[in-house]
Amino acid sequence: MIRIKGAGILIKGVEIDNKLAKGGENLFDLPLIKPITLKQAEAAQRRLPSNHPMMAEVELKIRKLASGYKGEKTLHYFLGLLPEKNYHIFHGLRLPARDSFFQMDAHLLSPKLIILLESKNYSGTLTLEKQQLTQEINHTKVVYDNPIAQVNRHKILLQYFFLKYQIPPIPIETVVVFTNSSSEIKIANGYHEAEKKICKASNLLKKIDEIEKYYSKDKVDQKTIGKIKRLLLSKHTPFRSNFLKT
Repeated sequence: MIRIKGAGILIKGVEIDNKLAKGGENLFDLPLIKPITLKQAEAAQRRLPSNHPMMAEVELKIRKLASGYKGEKTLHYFLGLLPEKNYHIFHGLRLPARDSFFQMDAHLLSPKLIILLESKNYSGTLTLEKQQLTQEINHTKVVYDNPIAQVNRHKILLQYFFLKYQIPPIPIETVVVFTNSSSEIKIANGYHEAEKKICKASNLLKKIDEIEKYYSKDKVDQKTIGKIKRLLLSKHTPFRSNFLKT
């Protein structure tokens, strides 16, 4: 078992956190935004009487959504340290896949390759196995889908998407980033893919640097990069839902 311990803009009608929008203008083609469902939940909390029967559900939803958003902001911080010329970064890019959609926490585009990032802000002790991720905290155990499988699925769907729009082949790498610095990560014996595809947020720049060493030559030119950017932004469809039904 391996253990790791750690150290007022609008886009498509969605408001962007001003603090996150500042700086790195050429780096973030799709800035990080506060989730619409989190805004809806916070608005409902303000409107509902404190003794309303749905208040507990609303507060639980806020805690879960706020935790995820906190992790995405941590991811955003470290991505903002990358040289602007290296990548075009898309936060929360949500693209169509037949009759549904798939959403990537962060999509890094360069002439050499694409890197897809999935962030998880789980606390406690996290055990990664091929079929699942288990979280143990406060004597409670919770089982989740394996986030490596999730980000690998996004890679496949993105390849289908590019094929549909006749985008030339470009390598795609995937990484799962654990953004809670206090969590402990365990990897099941023999699970070598996890050893290569996960990192703590504080090690993200090193992980990206390691990946880049395998891709020294450009796979597409700047004209194609421009075409991909325009395609991604035109097909991006922000998630909208009644949060109480999600």
